[in-house]
Amino acid sequence: SKTTTGGTAWSLNGNYPGKESPIQAIDEDVETKWLDEDPDPRKNRRGEAYAFMALTVQLPTSAPMDEYSFHTANDVPERDPIAWDFWGSPDNVTWVLLDSQEDATADVPDERETETNRFPVDIPCYLPLPIHIRYSNDTTPCLEGDIIANGENCTASCREGYLPEPDYITCVQGELIPGTFACNAV
Repeated sequence: SKTTTGGTAWSLNGNYPGKESPIQAIDEDVETKWLDEDPDPRKNRRGEAYAFMALTVQLPTSAPMDEYSFHTANDVPERDPIAWDFWGSPDNVTWVLLDSQEDATADVPDERETETNRFPVDIPCYLPLPIHIRYSNDTTPCLEGDIIANGENCTASCREGYLPEPDYITCVQGELIPGTFACNAV
């Protein structure tokens, strides 16, 4: 795994002190942190209502990734995130779920300024372009769009008068199974 430097971070509608802004979440300094002071109703490890608002990170360049981690803050273990959804987008328009943690308590250490265990990423699939599948739908050959999450299906879409074979293809860790579909005349 490789650490990505640079980029920017923000939290829409976040309520954070100036010295604990979203950019501190990605500055590679374990002595800084991002803090959102407005919890949502999810529960922390003691069963108290406390969770962070959404943090969005935009990397300086598109790059594949297979895992991620974060460091605990310098104080208050009860504010460490233990449940989240991790989404990715190649274009800030189409988003796919890369990982979801419902209870990562065992993976988030109580020790302060300490790296968590690494969380694997489900690798999404970019779908075939219309020019690569003869007689496919002109807009997108998959009803779901141009990118789908790991484990999801691409429902094949053909022009009128054509039927797909097979009806769908599945994304399995970045690979389409089967690799494509054909649009055959009815």
